[in-house]
Amino acid sequence: MRVYEKVRNYLDSRGIKHSVVARNAGIPAKTFSAMMCGNRTMYADDLEAICHALGVCASEFITDTRSA
Repeated sequence: MRVYEKVRNYLDSRGIKHSVVARNAGIPAKTFSAMMCGNRTMYADDLEAICHALGVCASEFITDTRSA
């Protein structure tokens, strides 16, 4: 699963509005929406801002959970 999919699932499973995260992360809503759809690359600084807005560590989304 890609990072943006993990972020999107995290938000959706907790009922967190994407617009609120975008605003709190300082990312324009259209840009955030494009990232959540996989139409725009999510850069490390984007992920950092999103994690800061959510109060979670980036490892929540970048840890490889595939079995060996």
